[in-house]
Amino acid sequence: MPTTATPTAATTAATESATVADTAAAAAAATVAAATESAAAAESATVADTAAAESALRADLLGRFPFLTARKTASDLPAVNVPPENLAAFAAALRDTLGFNRLADIAGCDWGEDAAARFGTVYHFQRVDTAATSGGHREMLRVVCDARDNAAPTLPSLAALYPNANWLEREVFDMFGIRFDGHPDLRRILMWDAYPHHPLRKDFPLAGVATELPESA
Repeated sequence: MPTTATPTAATTAATESATVADTAAAAAAATVAAATESAAAAESATVADTAAAESALRADLLGRFPFLTARKTASDLPAVNVPPENLAAFAAALRDTLGFNRLADIAGCDWGEDAAARFGTVYHFQRVDTAATSGGHREMLRVVCDARDNAAPTLPSLAALYPNANWLEREVFDMFGIRFDGHPDLRRILMWDAYPHHPLRKDFPLAGVATELPESA
């Protein structure tokens, strides 16, 4: 007669152990999925809150300063255009009234030889909560200012308002040939003083220009 195998205690224990392990793994996976979903939702909410705050900041600035115009940007930073004759006064208001206490950088721009205003600068101002820790709140604003004269581009210096503009403006002058009115010491900072070119202009050859080097001191 055929016989029916009877599970041993060891087999039963192994089956129960596997079931418990599967249940624990499923529970762990569910916990990870829930945590991931929660983190994604929190990040999405943070991004939405940041975008709303940045939109409100730009709207506030456009309302306060009628000479500003909104600027489209591919990044998530609020951006405005400011005419060169209003740049210094606007920067002073950003620092003294609106709390933008740090000039993060200045980038020179050559928008192309066919552009109506070929040369300009992009400023990034930060409103840093000095009472916060090193990971505290920092709000950034992008400001673009184009020079009116393509042949002799000139903008006001911000060195008297933000001391680090001294070196940043010298680099822009060196690389793009944009002069800064009121700068205390507008000299080249990367190339030697007698260098006749501005290497980051779009008409500067990628291979460079053969230039006699100065005698070393």
